[in-house]
Order: sequence, then structure tokens, then C-alpha cells
Amino acid sequence: MGSGLKINCGEIFMSQIIEYIKEKKILILGYGREGISTYNYIRKHLPEKKITIADKNYVKIDDKNVDLICGDDYLSYLGDFDIVFKSPGIAFLDDVSNIPPPEVVIILLPLKLTTLYLPKVPHCLPL
Repeated sequence: MGSGLKINCGEIFMSQIIEYIKEKKILILGYGREGISTYNYIRKHLPEKKITIADKNYVKIDDKNVDLICGDDYLSYLGDFDIVFKSPGIAFLDDVSNIPPPEVVIILLPLKLTTLYLPKVPHCLPL
């Protein structure tokens, strides 16, 4: 560890996610703090990427490359996507077992948790 080289593992991980989702159909499930942050990050790196946002509450967003699914049945469309970015505040209390699962579900963590855990990984710095 004498080289002083430090790698931002979070940044490497996120760049891999961006590369992975380029050709995937994605859904941001929940448009609170983590959902908005995820939208902003994806939009920063993939400005023309088609994104769908689903939330139980009405969402207003001015982006021609965003489709919205709002209302009580917002969980009914999970199987239509390759990747779902799920906010931690979304609980699957309703029965979703009859919905085909997406390829990948990424559970978003609040920044507080990533700050607690990433520095404990050797050679990693929090974002």
C-alpha cells in the first residue's frame, strides 16, 4: 500500500452500471430522494437514454425521454423492464408474485450507508 494509489471503487462500479444499462430497458421505481438522484446520474451520463419512472404518487418531470407510470398500479409493470432501480422506501407489500421479474433489481442505498461502508474497503474512497 506504499504506492499511495487510491481507487474510487464507487465510481468504477457506477461506470460499469452505466455501461451495462446503455442498451437495457430501465425503470426507476420510486421518485423520492434516491430516485431523483438516480435519474440525475443516469441523465448526466446517458442524456438521451429512455427512462421510465414509476411512483405511487403523481410525478412531474420535463424530459421527453421519460415515460411515467403513476398511481396505485405502478408495480404492475415491473416485468416490462430489464433493470429496476428500486428506492429503499418502496415496500412490496402488495402481491407481485404474478408479475414476471425483471432481469436485475438494483436497490438504491442512501448516501449515509455508502459513506459508512465504502471507506472500509481497501483502496476505495466514497463518491
